[in-house]
Amino acid sequence: MYGTEGLDRRRPLVCVRCKRTFYCGEFCQERDWKERHQFECNPPHNKRVPTPPQSPGDPST
Repeated sequence: MYGTEGLDRRRPLVCVRCKRTFYCGEFCQERDWKERHQFECNPPHNKRVPTPPQSPGDPST
């Protein structure tokens, strides 16, 4: 985590993409994104697997 010392907010900022990295403020969030986090940020895996759309001529419909 970046800049967690001196946290002056009641609710730290969280990465909206992965929801796993917290920041004390926008400055630290932007700096970490440019320097490191954008290269390792992965959104959480969705447990539901989307089914591909079926074409009108598909015999399974």
